[in-house]
Amino acid sequence: MENLDVLFVIVRMEDKIQLVARGRLPEIDLGAIAREFGGGGHATAASASIKDLTSIQVEERIIELLREMIKPFKTARDIMTAPVKTINNNMSIIEAGDLMTRYGVNVLPVIEGDMLTGLIYREIIHKAIFHKFGDEPVTDFMSTEFEKVTGDTPFREIQSGMIEHNQRFMPVVEDDRIIGAITRTDILRALHEDISRPWLSSTDGIQKKAHERNLRVLLKERLPADIEKLLMNIGETADSMGVYAYAVGGFVRDLLFGYKNYDIDVVIEGNGIAFAEIFASTAGARVKSHQKFGTAVIIFPDGFKIDVATARTEYYEYPTALPKVEVSSIKKDLYRRDFTINTLAIKLNRTNFGYLIDFFGGQRDVKEKTIRVLHNLSFIEDPTRIYRAIRFEQRFGLRIARHTQNLIRSTAKIDLFHRLSGKRLFAEILLLLSEDDPAKPLARLSEFDLLRFIHPSLHWDGRSVTIFASINDALAWYKLLFLDKKYDAWKVCFYGFIDQLSYAATEDTCKRLEIRERLLEEILSVKKDTPDLTHKLLKINDPKNSMIYELLRKHSQEQLLYLMAKIDREDVKKHISMYLDHLQDVKLSITGKDIVRLGIKPGPVYTKVLNQTLSAKLDGIVKSWDEELEYVKGIIDK
Repeated sequence: MENLDVLFVIVRMEDKIQLVARGRLPEIDLGAIAREFGGGGHATAASASIKDLTSIQVEERIIELLREMIKPFKTARDIMTAPVKTINNNMSIIEAGDLMTRYGVNVLPVIEGDMLTGLIYREIIHKAIFHKFGDEPVTDFMSTEFEKVTGDTPFREIQSGMIEHNQRFMPVVEDDRIIGAITRTDILRALHEDISRPWLSSTDGIQKKAHERNLRVLLKERLPADIEKLLMNIGETADSMGVYAYAVGGFVRDLLFGYKNYDIDVVIEGNGIAFAEIFASTAGARVKSHQKFGTAVIIFPDGFKIDVATARTEYYEYPTALPKVEVSSIKKDLYRRDFTINTLAIKLNRTNFGYLIDFFGGQRDVKEKTIRVLHNLSFIEDPTRIYRAIRFEQRFGLRIARHTQNLIRSTAKIDLFHRLSGKRLFAEILLLLSEDDPAKPLARLSEFDLLRFIHPSLHWDGRSVTIFASINDALAWYKLLFLDKKYDAWKVCFYGFIDQLSYAATEDTCKRLEIRERLLEEILSVKKDTPDLTHKLLKINDPKNSMIYELLRKHSQEQLLYLMAKIDREDVKKHISMYLDHLQDVKLSITGKDIVRLGIKPGPVYTKVLNQTLSAKLDGIVKSWDEELEYVKGIIDK
């Protein structure tokens, strides 16, 4: 008798009945019930001594009072999935089967016009196809006798109906038009919530489940006040439009992990673009929308952005293809995501602001620091998820679940990566190389034997570990200089990544990754020039500053940082660091105009004179404007 919400004890004692009641549900006032029998007490504890009634009469009266007090804790509308994918009554069996596979469902409602006329189940589809009836219309095989409920039907009636009629799929209708559906999974989830978690009252008077974690306090603690206010404003706008708004994805995940992340993604159960436009108009922001995908970006005057999307579902026409998307519910929208830790959502509407939604065990995996896919075909549909799994694993110190690891190996064995477009693969590699410590995910790729899909000659060994450790040191040193020069750290890592490849293999790798022409030329130039430049740097002894400058001035910051990591000799590292830290910024005080004043006609001689003077300044021979001008005069005199 554990976890009882309310307990009544009825005991006959000679000429009276003793009633004792204890409870913890805020909607049941036990004192009021006891007063009906001449007793009294509090809302959670009461008793009464009853005469002139039998125990059966007392029990029946208590049940009547409970029915008056207790409203259904959930109705069909609360637990149903909406919208529901339907098919027309003229669709063939084969077409219906294809749709079931595409959308990952086992039942499809059949409609004629807007009216629900039947249900077709996957096993019936399979048997009909087996018996060569694939071209027949679904109306010949659909079920036409089934239970259905309205949006206000209490949960207990739905549960009884599905059990008594052995019905796994319960349509929710209004005037015979389907507005949602309830599955056995929905029933089990609601039962779990009802049985294992008591109802509680929150301080604001709104009832909530103990397991339905309210993150309102966490939002206040971990977010700047303006971000929290922005989320509340989103919820208020959603209320005014009659739609539901949710914060989703990495923002929610990182909030629970305790990481700073203000990249907010919002999903709207309704028209996401219309929401974005209305919200932007009230916030003084502008909108960039994409009608094809039902998405929009709200751009605020200070440059801050919020991504808004209509709740969608997606399917893949073939493995490695880009997904096709269609309007759906928040549950379906979350199901299309890569890992359970990314399926969490926070309600933003005012009534339930801050409530966490977790359909797929995301909270558990956040707590256990586990990366888990939602279904077994996840990597087959999109192999790039493997790179993201490894990236998240290493970034957050997580572990990839054992079954998910097996799925990675199976996908690698099937060899779908060669069908993956180079641009998508390169995008994942770029993100991986942009991590704080890219060596870890690269080593993990090697463990799963995935480097070969980038190029067969790529491998991870001791030399790889050494060069990436040196790259980390070089990048850390460069950051400390606080230079104004822009550079791409991922390029330095990419040069280290392909260090072991030949020039021809580098060309093949770039071709596989479909790298754009300008970047391709830059990468191949670095691969071609690096051996010769390395040789020259190792050959010179005690060089002048001007010699170092002349050797390095034509090369990018990224190539020089790569060289600094690649070359083992400390004196050469010192030459490169001197150039990056100081020499590259040395400029002459004099200009061509100063040479004109000396009576020298403009021409090629200007470049020669200025270069010689710059070399003198680099080597410390001249320091001021006067000394530079005198040095120029000396060159001209000679």
